[in-house]
Parts: sequence; structure tokens; C-alpha cells
Amino acid sequence: MGSLRQTIQDSQCEGDEDWLLATVVILCLYENGKSGYSPASAAVHIGAAGQVFRKRALTKMSAAAKGSYTNHLDKDMQTSSALIFERVYSEAFLYHSMVMSVHNIQFAPLLDPMLRGIFDTYFGNCALPTSLGLEDWPILGMHYGIVRSFYDLLAAIDTSNVAGELGDVSILEDVIAQLDDWETKISAMEDRLHIVLYISAAKLLAYHHLPIESPSYQHIAMLIPAELEKCMGALVNIDVTEKAFTRYFNWPLAIVDRVVQDPQATNLVEQKLHDMARADPDGRRVFEWVAQGFEKIFRPRANSRQIDI
Repeated sequence: MGSLRQTIQDSQCEGDEDWLLATVVILCLYENGKSGYSPASAAVHIGAAGQVFRKRALTKMSAAAKGSYTNHLDKDMQTSSALIFERVYSEAFLYHSMVMSVHNIQFAPLLDPMLRGIFDTYFGNCALPTSLGLEDWPILGMHYGIVRSFYDLLAAIDTSNVAGELGDVSILEDVIAQLDDWETKISAMEDRLHIVLYISAAKLLAYHHLPIESPSYQHIAMLIPAELEKCMGALVNIDVTEKAFTRYFNWPLAIVDRVVQDPQATNLVEQKLHDMARADPDGRRVFEWVAQGFEKIFRPRANSRQIDI
């Protein structure tokens, strides 16, 4: 580790080396897997991963501008192992960044126009499959487009600015429409419970922040009970210990716990956290960190609806 640090400090790295990228990913996984993990401690590695990804992307863009993009691509990604490595890294970076974004919206790479374009292009032209099938998304567990909508939601409800006000309400309504569309697309999938939970929790979070004066407010208010029932139904049937990384469910669990003011929902989340503790002793502390992030920068407003059933 000391040798790696010295190499970087001596400016001996270009920033696009595969070994450097691999090291960043390994450090991120180490921080997320070690005993006594604190999510904030992974922030520096996730930030470094973003810088490495940006550097690699700029290198490819530069090669394309010089007319040598095809040669660069053939050299960099000619083997299946290289393709898989790039894909897993890209998904891991987006997943960890989304979790970190609940405490600091600056960790949301898809809100950066350049990086958003890079990811859109990458997944739109990826040499590996990008169907709705879960087998095509080893880290995200769902299509990139769904995760992209989650990032848009976080941006739409961010109140970390000084005024603490929502932006254009039409943006939030558009995100709700995106989530509805994705829900329809996955409806025929068999193993979709975890996606239903994520989408349903995201919709409840969006409903929670929709201003009462919004033209769609009355319609949305009528949908909340059914959406809560759907969310709870998915959560009841999900084994939160079945994933290799049990903290995968912290994001929707935190929304249900902090947004939905319902005793049954609270008890269900408590039960799931208890189950999670059998496989992940530090899970509750990490969950609280995520939940506190939602309270800090996605806090309720006086003119939005508190979900209480």
C-alpha cells in the first residue's frame, strides 16, 4: 500500500492503468466488507474511482477525436475478461455512488452531464448483454435505466441547497412517470421482487415530496395506499440475507423506515434488520447511516405530504 501511495504521489501514474482501477475497486470492496465498516470511510475510494473512470473516459474520447478510437478499443477491451472487468467496475461504481449520494449529492455521477453521457453511451453500446434479465446485471441487480431514474429522483428532491426548496416540480413528476414505465417493463419477470421493492420505495419517496399545490397531487394521493401495500408485500417476501452483500437492501429499507409513518411498516423493517444481523453484525449501524442521510438532505417540507396510513 505504501508503494502504491508513493507511486501516485510521484506522478508516475497516467490514471488509466487497469492495475490502478483494480486497486481502487478492491479498496472499495474491502471497506464495504470489513468488520466495523463505516460507510463514510469508503467515500475517498469511491471518489478516487470516479476520477479514474473520468480519466479513462477522457482518454477514449481523445482517441476517438484523433480517429483512433477503434484501435484503442480493440487494444483495451479485446478479451472477455477485460469486458467483464469494465462492466463490473461500472456497475459497482454506480451502486456505491448512489448509496453515498444520500449523504452528499456530489457523489451522484449521473448528475454530471459529461459522466451521464459517458454512462449512457457505455450501456447503450456495451459489448455485453443489457437486457432486463437479472443475469445481465451482476452488481446493480437491475437495468441501468432504472438506477438512472433513482439518481434523477435524488436530484429532484435534494434540499441541501440554502433555500431548501424543490426545483421544477415537472421534473419530479417526470421521474414518477419513468418509474411507472419501468415497473410495467419488469412486470413479466419472474425474479423481480427486489426491483419491485426498490421502485416502489422510490415512488413513495417521490410522492412524499410532491407539493400539495402540484396539479397531480390529488391523483398521486389516491395512489399512496396501494403503493404502500405493494412495497410492503415485496418486503415481506424478500430474504434480506440471501444476497452476498446484505446491505444491498439498505436504500429501500431506509426509505420505508423514514418516510412511511406506519407501525406495520416500522415493525417489518425492524424484523428485516434483525434477520440481516445474523449475516451482517454491523448491518444496523450502516442502515442507520443511510437512513440519516435521507433525513438530512431529503427532509420533509411543510408543503409536501407526510405518508401516514
